[in-house]
Amino acid sequence: MSRENRIERKYPIPVRQAIQEWLLAEGLGPAYNANIIARTWKEVSGMERYTGNVWFKDGTLYVTLTSSVVRSRLSLMGGQLAERINEALFQNEMFIRGKAFTRYVNQIVLK
Repeated sequence: MSRENRIERKYPIPVRQAIQEWLLAEGLGPAYNANIIARTWKEVSGMERYTGNVWFKDGTLYVTLTSSVVRSRLSLMGGQLAERINEALFQNEMFIRGKAFTRYVNQIVLK
């Protein structure tokens, strides 16, 4: 690592914080958070077996499901799922939060 790329610190920080600072400095924070959100969807919904693509954009979580029965069941729970995902994100120490983090997933679109 060259000297000009190093961050000079006068105090130690946790590894978690160092990784988050590096991700933000490299512009990878949003993609990293989107990956965590996709993993959280699979954990919270319990429908990993029926989940195809998952992507996140502008507060909306888009999920492709392979079963229409599962899609109709989950569509009834959309608001509850979003709340449970946001709770899980709030408890995840590796999730990079903004200054005013209250809700990250505003809505879920099932396809």
